[in-house]
Amino acid sequence: MESKKKSICSRLCWWLFSRIADEATVCSVREDLDDRLKQDSLSKGTLPARLNYVFHLGLTFFSLFLESICWSIIMFKNYLKIAVRNIFRHKAYSLINICGLALGMACCILILLFIQDELNYDRYPDQSQQIYRLALEADVGGGTRRIAPVGPPYAEIFGEAMPEIQKTVRINRGERVLVGYGNKKFFEEYFFYADPTIFEMFTFRILQGDPASALATPFSVVLTEAMARKYFGSDDPIGQTITLGNEHDFQVTAVMQDIPAGSHFSFDFVASLETLADLHGKRYLTHPGYLSFYTYLLLEKNANPGELTQKIAALVSQKFGAKLAATRRFFLQPLESIHLHSQLEGELEANSSVSFMYIYAAIALFILLIASFNFMNLSTARSANRAKEVGMRKVLGAFRMQLIKQFLGESILLSFLSLVFAGGIAVLLLPLFNSLTSKELALEHFLGSGLFLAFLGIVLLIGICAGLYPAFFLSAFQPVRTLKGKFGTAGRSSSLRRILVVAQFSISVVLITGTLIIQKQLRYMRGQNLGFNQEQVVIIPMYDENVIKTYDSLKQELLRNPAIISASASSSVPGKPGWSIAYRYEGAPDGQYESLITFFVDYDFVETLGLTLLAGRNFSQAFPSDPDNAFIINETAVEKFGWTDPLNKEIIWPSDLRRLDAIVKQGRVVGVVKDFNVTSLHENIGPVILQIRPQNLSYISLRIRPRDISSTLAFIQDKWTQFSPAFPYEYSFLDEDFDKLYRADAKIGRIIGMFSLLAIFIACLGLFGLGSFSAEQRTKEIGIRKVLGASVGGVVLLLSKEFAKWVLAANVIGLPAAYFVMQRWLQNFAYRTGFGVGVFVLSLGLTLAIALITVSYQSIRAAVANPIDSLRYE
Repeated sequence: MESKKKSICSRLCWWLFSRIADEATVCSVREDLDDRLKQDSLSKGTLPARLNYVFHLGLTFFSLFLESICWSIIMFKNYLKIAVRNIFRHKAYSLINICGLALGMACCILILLFIQDELNYDRYPDQSQQIYRLALEADVGGGTRRIAPVGPPYAEIFGEAMPEIQKTVRINRGERVLVGYGNKKFFEEYFFYADPTIFEMFTFRILQGDPASALATPFSVVLTEAMARKYFGSDDPIGQTITLGNEHDFQVTAVMQDIPAGSHFSFDFVASLETLADLHGKRYLTHPGYLSFYTYLLLEKNANPGELTQKIAALVSQKFGAKLAATRRFFLQPLESIHLHSQLEGELEANSSVSFMYIYAAIALFILLIASFNFMNLSTARSANRAKEVGMRKVLGAFRMQLIKQFLGESILLSFLSLVFAGGIAVLLLPLFNSLTSKELALEHFLGSGLFLAFLGIVLLIGICAGLYPAFFLSAFQPVRTLKGKFGTAGRSSSLRRILVVAQFSISVVLITGTLIIQKQLRYMRGQNLGFNQEQVVIIPMYDENVIKTYDSLKQELLRNPAIISASASSSVPGKPGWSIAYRYEGAPDGQYESLITFFVDYDFVETLGLTLLAGRNFSQAFPSDPDNAFIINETAVEKFGWTDPLNKEIIWPSDLRRLDAIVKQGRVVGVVKDFNVTSLHENIGPVILQIRPQNLSYISLRIRPRDISSTLAFIQDKWTQFSPAFPYEYSFLDEDFDKLYRADAKIGRIIGMFSLLAIFIACLGLFGLGSFSAEQRTKEIGIRKVLGASVGGVVLLLSKEFAKWVLAANVIGLPAAYFVMQRWLQNFAYRTGFGVGVFVLSLGLTLAIALITVSYQSIRAAVANPIDSLRYE
């Protein structure tokens, strides 16, 4: 029993030392402990003898522990010194290795920083996980619409009936308005109306004023800090009055901190929601059909959203009838998921998509893989030159564990040096990346998150993987064979390098092909025939009621200029959301109606926008009844209605779908126009209807001649100032407005294009290093070939054809993968370009040319070298 305890003690001590020391120290410790345990006189004697044994054993353990620590420090210093010497001995390879990996890490850091920012949207409220948005799914005209805003009374109805709901907030986004204070007048996009509970639910910080009473009365308004500075400078804004549209006065009751960038909505002004009752009548805040109120619910901590949705459905059926409940289904959206998972109709702002996050994450992974493969490739390639060093160190008494620690340590040191450089590169690239993504990202957000710790683990893993080959394969060499130059692992090392090069260029092929297809799709969208002529059309918004009333006079004054070809006015223009109105139509079953995008226009709309009339006639002042009973529809509307001969068919615009006698307008189809895009090519062309309605005109469209545009614009501004001196003059070009619809797609194209170029550059760095290494390894062979009559071209071909094979193999793998990925991406567009063989041929040619150009420098340099110098190599 005593002997068994001694054996356990011996093994325990040996295991502890093996964790901190090398093989030599462990062996010495173990031998010393065995000698102590063999002294039976110390272990079988009296109690003092046993205590003496324990004392000597502890003293030995402590002394050897100190010796092991000191030995480990000395060895670490030695390993570090050797690693630094190797870095400086092979400066070019070390620089390529470190810079390639650093650039890959920097790209990965930037993309992860972007993804982190997107995932953190709407987390600023204290109770963000308990906030849900109420949305609507409605069956309309044989289809289903998923709508973000709902009617105004539902917040109060649900809030009072269900104890799970703690608070409700309704938000109404007002139209673009003119805001004035003194001589300062600006058009503002983000003027909202909201319930007073908005400050309790979203925990916006109030800098001045009382949040409890800030929105308690109509015509009270809260400004953000930025707007307070813009309008009032250093003056105190509290109690001051701002004017909307030169008509309505609002009193400033509070100033709040600017809304965080990570919010799915943003406003500069928020006024009391009760103001809308005074502006539009009390029915505006009680009618369930006014779908313009974004409703948010703060639930109890343990509330079940699924059960609450069922209760809401039951309550709607009880209050409004089973028929309405069947066609109007409410559902709840978690606040934190709106930005990435909600693409509903009528969103407050354009949201992103979680699919984009997957794309960016894949790009980050691909770039890091390319950089890591480069790092591993060059590490394994250069390690073969250290075989003789391994043999010499073994002859001098080095243990295998020492060699493993050294090779792994050097690789990990290089990977962490790359991380330091990556931080510097990321700082330099961050301003450019922020301009591409339209964000204000800071590197501190990444360093202070758990992502950074995970990234450190990845860096460590890269270092370990890159050092595995030299650590375990080279350390196993027999000294005699290595000193004779017989390594026996060249084939294994070469195979690994081939696999890594093919893998990284396969990824590069996917990125290059994806970039080419994205750019092709963007060009296709910009060059697509939209069904109207968008060139040289100036759009002027009409916010002044006086201009709308005197529009005919303004139009005649503008047409006096021969540079203005035609002029028209409308409620909307292509590229801007039009009205969606439900109509009954001739031949429809009872209760059947269809929602059509509606443009209220004047007589010259079709001519000014260059629409093509396929049947019937245009609106004309020769027919005085056109404003009351004439409609023009597009081809899709004819198809929706199921008409073969649409002319003179009846259409009814009801004010209440439940009553046949409630009619706003009843008339007949007088013309059919060719389909034209009113939204982006992401969406199919929907049914469109045009009708004369002067009281709803909001935009002036002017088609101008392309010569001397600046003078024409100056003339238009002069006439506008005469008719509307109180409103600032604003204009835009229709083609530029429509092009903005593809801003998000263009942004994705720029980001992917930039990182694709960086990925190719990183891959080329590695290929350059491998080409240099290959030429160096075959120096004597090249010299002998040249002596025997080989030409420079033949030598270059010899050194380049191996890399060409690798790149061709990469295309065989990468092109099908790119086809699959981009086919999925193009499904987001209703109108999309085809792939075409040219894209894949171009991608193949680009990757092959880039690879050959990269290795050609080293190949030509080796080929033109003096054969005498080559044969005297080493």
